Amino acid sequence: MKKKYEDNNYVIYYPDALEKFVNDMIICTKAQINNIYTFFNVKNLRKIQVNLFDNIDEFRKFVIDLRGGDEKSLPQYAKGTFDDGMINAYIEPNFIKTSSLYEKRKRMMLHETVHLIYNEILLMNNFDNRVVWLDEGLAQNLSLEEEKNDKKIKQSIISNNIAIDINDLIHGNIFITSEYNGYDLSYFAVRYLLDTLNSKQIIEIIKDKEKAIKLGKTIIINAINFYKERI
Repeated sequence: MKKKYEDNNYVIYYPDALEKFVNDMIICTKAQINNIYTFFNVKNLRKIQVNLFDNIDEFRKFVIDLRGGDEKSLPQYAKGTFDDGMINAYIEPNFIKTSSLYEKRKRMMLHETVHLIYNEILLMNNFDNRVVWLDEGLAQNLSLEEEKNDKKIKQSIISNNIAIDINDLIHGNIFITSEYNGYDLSYFAVRYLLDTLNSKQIIEIIKDKEKAIKLGKTIIINAINFYKERI
């Protein structure tokens, strides 16, 4: 049976099994959402519909149907999307509340809201101008989902000296490989931007794809050099 929660920012549809999780997610979201709006200098987005699933097959079918039935359009690692201006996500029903994954999932709505602001407000739905590493990195950083893993991510990238052109990252089979994790690299790159630039400068980069692409060619190397002496 589906339940519904609604406030000024979201209307959430979820199964009974996720009720405790949803309560925790709402508390977490309310604590951080205004900071995200302040970063982007927006008052709010709009009321966002959120569709939560506790069955991975149902989640995948829902999203794939939204995408016209193309199964290859949804990578196997995907657990959340912002298709059709909605937030759609699979949430494991038997989470251990003290796990790091539970903490990360609680921030899923914040993560996807950053994507919506980035694409709807800053890019005005011109998805051709979306730079994946920049969008994903901002979503992870501004949602605070990797806050507890920050040092671990930095140390791993620095020790492995993963110096790639981050523009090569696109969602699909090459986003997460045996050699690197595209989410970690995106987080690392944007963490560097947040530690060296202000929000206005970062927003200017988002709006200028050419500038973002140029930056992406060397940002991992620059970030490695920056953090080597700081962690």
